[in-house]
Amino acid sequence: MAFSLKKKYAPQKTADAIQEAAPLMNIGFELAGTVGGFGLIGWFIDKYAGTTPFWFVALLIFGVIGGMTKFILTVIRYSNKRKAIHIETVANSTSDISRSDIP
Repeated sequence: MAFSLKKKYAPQKTADAIQEAAPLMNIGFELAGTVGGFGLIGWFIDKYAGTTPFWFVALLIFGVIGGMTKFILTVIRYSNKRKAIHIETVANSTSDISRSDIP
């Protein structure tokens, strides 16, 4: 009996997993981009208007609030999608069991 060291991957399952997790892969970049972008805009406004820390801090806070809102909404949507898939899977498996019990 020979043992194989190669792992057996199902390409379809791997592709499905990546596609399913894709919305969560860029959350960190979106959050950093939102905070950094608004902070940069505030810095430029302060530089040209002469209102040194006001717009930078105000837009930085606005960027944090906006980024965290986007983060939370993305996670909630992903969670609801996973729950719907789970409920559908459970419903399909119970319907298959009930059909197989009937002679």
